[in-house]
Formats: sequence, C-alpha cells, structure tokens
Amino acid sequence: MLQNRIYRGEIVHKDASYPGLHDAIIDEALWNAAQAALAVNRVERTTRSKAIDPSLLAGLVYDDSGERMSPTHANKKGTRYRYYVSQSLIKRGRPQASEAACRVPAADLERLVKDRICALLRDETAMLDAAGSTTVASHKSLIENATNLARRWPALPASAKRGILHALVERVDIRPETIEISIRLTALPDVVKPDLDIRRLPGKPEGPIQVLSVSARLRRTGLETKLLIQGALGSEPTRRYDRSLQRLIAQARNFNDLVMNSNARSMRDLAAEVGVSGSYFTRVFRLNFLALDITKAILQGLQPPEFSAIKLMSSGKFASCWSDQRRQFGFD
Repeated sequence: MLQNRIYRGEIVHKDASYPGLHDAIIDEALWNAAQAALAVNRVERTTRSKAIDPSLLAGLVYDDSGERMSPTHANKKGTRYRYYVSQSLIKRGRPQASEAACRVPAADLERLVKDRICALLRDETAMLDAAGSTTVASHKSLIENATNLARRWPALPASAKRGILHALVERVDIRPETIEISIRLTALPDVVKPDLDIRRLPGKPEGPIQVLSVSARLRRTGLETKLLIQGALGSEPTRRYDRSLQRLIAQARNFNDLVMNSNARSMRDLAAEVGVSGSYFTRVFRLNFLALDITKAILQGLQPPEFSAIKLMSSGKFASCWSDQRRQFGFD
C-alpha cells in the first residue's frame, strides 16, 4: 500500500507510471522519505543486519560434495554458537549424509573469508588485474579505494559486510585441507567505491572467476570443533577469543586475592568458601604462575588454535620456567 503511486496522482500500467486525472494526496518529499525507509527495511530483512551475529555467508557456503551449507546455531548455558551445516545433516527425509557433510564454526569461517578478501584488497597487483585496460588514474583510484575499504572493514555495519561479500563472492567451498573462495574480480571496481550505497549494490557481473585458496582444516579441540588456519592471511594476527580460557584466568586472579587476604587460612577452607573442591581450587590457583606472555595471549585471543581450557587444566604441574611453558603449550 505504501508503494501505491495512485496517492501521487499517477496511474500505473505494466510497471510504468503516468500522470492521472486525480489530484495527489501525498507530496513528493513525503513519498520519497517513505520509499527510502522501505528500502532500508528491505536491506535489513535481507541481510539480517539487526540480528545478533548475522550469518554473513548465508547461501554461499558448500561442502566438498557440492551440497549447500545452511546457517544454524545452538545455545549452551546462555552462549550462542553459530555454524554452517550441510543440509543433509539438518533436514529430515533426505538421503543419508555423505562423507563430505560437515559442520563449520561460522565465526571462524567468516573471519577467514574476511581476512582473505582484505588481503586481496591490499594487493596492488590484483587490483591492477581487476581494473583491466583502463587509464592510469582509474588504476590509482581503484587501488586507493580498495585499500581504504580494507582499512574500514572492521567498522562497517553487518549489513554492509554481508552485502559486499554477496556482491563479490560467488561461493565458498569447504575442502578437506583448504577453503576455496570463488570471486569475480570484475565486481571489485563497483564494490570498493567509497560512496557505495548498500541499498543499490551491483549484482555479480559476467567475467572470469578467480579462486582464492586458504590452507585450513577442521579439528576438534576440547569440546569444540574449530577451523585451524595455516599461516597469517593479512597484516594482523587472527584472534580466537576463548571464553573458557579467559574465565579460568579471571578465576585464578580471584583465588589469588583470596589467598593473599586469607590470614593464613588453608586452601581447603578457601575452596569451601567459594564452593569448589580443594583440588579444583589448587589447579586454578596455579594459573597465576603462567608466563605473562601466555596470559596476555589468552586475554587477547592470540593463543594457538589447539590450546584449550581442557588442555590447560589437564596439563598437571606445568614447568616453572616460562620458556619451557611456552614450548609445553605450543606458544613457541
């Protein structure tokens, strides 16, 4: 109803509008404002930009058998875990899932794709290839716009990120040892424009597809499945914030404060006071003696992918020498 041009004094026939004989009851300014609001709402519905952690790659991810992977999530103890899952694993009545069917952590996959795309945007040679046979000024403008987009990416709203990825990426294939990101370089000149209107993103233009490969594999670490990425993709290290590890570090600091202010009370009494076993209290308390750079890496999300809270707590009495600790836990 809000898009009915009769209110503007017009008649519509076969998607074209013509002046009518009746007077308009909606002025042009109000009409344009309403259409702009509808366009923004349409983008939000399509991109799920108001959703909590929207799935940026929905509709683009495929497993090694070519089966589309759908975004899904699970809630555990108030924490929401997002995944991309092969459809044969989540739809009833489908044939038995193939060996290639899998479940990939969404945040890990999206971060990998983002890092690889941003690395491409910083690659001047790739930008020159995308520009084709244009003027020197056009080459320079494209390189500057691409570098600027890579720099601004962390601050972009989710709707813009998802729109750019869908305009640029043809598909993402999950292989046993690699992630393959198929993109159309011919889309880059439009996507990197600084004045790009997210409501009018260009479709994927015709042109050759380039495949960007990243060495990565799925591996179970502790109770989770993680995507282990081999090597850095950009100038910044990949961060993997682990709430369980960070919670242990915070708990260790709390236990340390209790011991320092205990007036020589035993650890067994202190453990009873906070409602944990004496063994657990002791194992957590000793985390205060972790190397400072290990603790800092955990808090910044820069620990090795295989390093988990279970590995840390089951390590027994770890080395007192910090360099030995780094080797023991895979930080060297």
